[in-house]
Amino acid sequence: PRNCAEATCKDVGVVCVDSGYEISVAGAAGMDVKQTQPLAKVATEAEVLDLIAAFVQLYRENANYLDRPYRWVEKVGMEWVISRVVDDKAERAALIERFDLSQSVFQRDPWADRSSPQAAKAFAPMADLMLEAAE
Repeated sequence: PRNCAEATCKDVGVVCVDSGYEISVAGAAGMDVKQTQPLAKVATEAEVLDLIAAFVQLYRENANYLDRPYRWVEKVGMEWVISRVVDDKAERAALIERFDLSQSVFQRDPWADRSSPQAAKAFAPMADLMLEAAE
């Protein structure tokens, strides 16, 4: 057992089962201990990622500042969340698009440019560069 925040509060959970994946959200934390609530059962990882992105974006757009998802879901109702994220495919696509836009600056590896052979020379010891130039 671990004594940390992750052990007492789950915003989104995914369990792999024989038929695919079960996604649950908003397990309560602290003294408000409750089970997570089922969001959906899906067949593929792509669907898992889409539903989670849509859920997170819906939460970001509608929750109060510092409101954890478990409290927010309690306020708006799981049926409302499911109707927007799971049932309404157009709304889900729009939520995913806005999520992807919000995360676009973080989806590019800032160190990728440094992985080319030319960029690697910038971090080589001076002696190595001098030997290479002499050859």
